Amino acid sequence: MRHGQGLVRVPFFASLTHCLRNSPWSVSPTRSLAITLLALVLLAWNVTVSHTQTGPLVSYGGFFNQQATIATRIKNTPFQDTVTPIGGMNMRAILAQAWNSNRPAHEATVRNYMTKTLGLHDVSVKLSPGNVIPGRNDVAFIMYVDPAKKTLALAYRIPGHTMRGTLAVPRNFDPSTSGAFDLDLTVFLAANGPGNAPMTYQGSRISVANFKHGILDLAITGAANSFGKAQLTDAGSGQLTRNNINSVLAPAVAATGLGVVTPGMQVGGNTFNLVFELSRPQLVVLRR
Repeated sequence: MRHGQGLVRVPFFASLTHCLRNSPWSVSPTRSLAITLLALVLLAWNVTVSHTQTGPLVSYGGFFNQQATIATRIKNTPFQDTVTPIGGMNMRAILAQAWNSNRPAHEATVRNYMTKTLGLHDVSVKLSPGNVIPGRNDVAFIMYVDPAKKTLALAYRIPGHTMRGTLAVPRNFDPSTSGAFDLDLTVFLAANGPGNAPMTYQGSRISVANFKHGILDLAITGAANSFGKAQLTDAGSGQLTRNNINSVLAPAVAATGLGVVTPGMQVGGNTFNLVFELSRPQLVVLRR
């Protein structure tokens, strides 16, 4: 039967003592008791290993609990690994701090999009800070992780921004629009760097979401619709996110001497956990 992550071979050990007792090579009651105790010791050892053994990381896309675990994976035998948690990261805090550090630059990016791409004037933009501690109106994080490809994408929504702009219309009054919107920061990373910087930056983007506006003139409808679907250039929060993650991973790699970092997902109870596993490089045997 299955027990935890491993297999508990109760029928095997039970049949072992039964066969020894009833075989042509049957032994004395004292020796039979010793064999039974040995089988129980082996069973207890097997259960212990099953509790410490953890299966491989799996790919996943969806909500998670905004936390990440740093763990070491040591291969004891060809069939059993020991996975030991050694630390953790608050992914919400990492991305919120990266966003907040670049918020003035992001405001300039939004204003530039409204003036140069949409042709608006008298533009005003106010972006809200990211909450390090989850707020009542916050949405959960989303991650996309693939341990086989060693890639990780983090999607973080920052709600509560406002904008206002006016469109120049020849021979008519200039219509204005204003509204509230959210922004999604998505960061793409890969675990293919050296031990002192294992996560590398693969790109990032900022997307407008949930744009709610008030329009009194059809002339500005097109500009408003374009803003609601805008894809904006990240002003540096993705690279800062990479730096913040590496500032936690690099000391762990140095302390353990395990230079291979693999991101993945582990399911525990009803939670979905992001895990950064540290391990040794696999030896490759070259055959002639």
